[in-house]
Amino acid sequence: MTIEPVCMWRRCWILRHQVLGGVVAVVLSLALFGASADAANPEHLNRLLSGVKAWNEWRQAHPATVPDLSEAELQGRQLEGAFLSHCNLNGANLSGANLSRAQLVDTDLSAANLHQADLTGASLEFSRLMQTKFTKSKLVSAYVSQANLTHADLSGAKLRGAYLNGAICHQTILKNADLTGADLKYTSFPEADLRGAILVRSICDGANFVRADLTGADFTGAAIKATNFSEAKAVPDEL
Repeated sequence: MTIEPVCMWRRCWILRHQVLGGVVAVVLSLALFGASADAANPEHLNRLLSGVKAWNEWRQAHPATVPDLSEAELQGRQLEGAFLSHCNLNGANLSGANLSRAQLVDTDLSAANLHQADLTGASLEFSRLMQTKFTKSKLVSAYVSQANLTHADLSGAKLRGAYLNGAICHQTILKNADLTGADLKYTSFPEADLRGAILVRSICDGANFVRADLTGADFTGAAIKATNFSEAKAVPDEL
C-alpha cells in the first residue's frame, strides 16, 4: 500500500511532538519535585526520631543500610550516643543538638549546620565536613582524625583535648577557637584562619600552617617539632 507524502509528514509531525511533550513533562517533573531527591528518607528519619535506643537497635539489625538523613531538620534533638556512622547527613540542620559521644565515623556532614551543637567525645574520624558550620560548637575531646574540614567554620568552637591528627583544614575558619591540648599532629591548615585561636599545650608536630593567618594565636607550651609555618601570617615570636 502506498502512503501519501502528506500523510507520512503528518505522522512524523505527531510523533515528534509526542516525544517533545514527553521530554517537557520530564523536565517539568524534575523542576517541581527534584528538590525532594535531596531530602531525607522518611523511613530513616522517622526511625531516628523514634529515639536513640530504637535507632541504634535498627542500625545493628541492618548493617548494610546506608541511612539517608540529608537536609533533615534535627535542630536541638537529643542524639547522645547515637550510631550515625556511614550516614548521609549532608545539609542537615543539627544546630543546638546534643551529639555527645555520638558515632559519626565516615559520615557525610558536608554543609550541615552544627552551630552550638554538643559533640563532646563524639567520633568523627574520616568524616566529610566540608563547608560544615561548627560555630560555637562543643567538640571537647572529640575524635576528628583524618576528617576533611575544608572551608568548614569553627569560629569560637571549643576543641580542648580534641584529636584532629591528620585532618585536612584547608581554608578552614578557626577564629577564636579553643584548641588547648588538642592533638594536631600532621594536621594540614593551609590558608586557614586561626586569628585569636588558643593552641596552648597543643601537639603540632608535623602540622602544616602554610599561608595560615595566625594573628593573635597563642601557641604557649605547644609542641612544634617539624611544623611548617612557611608564608604564615603573624607567626608568634616564641615559634
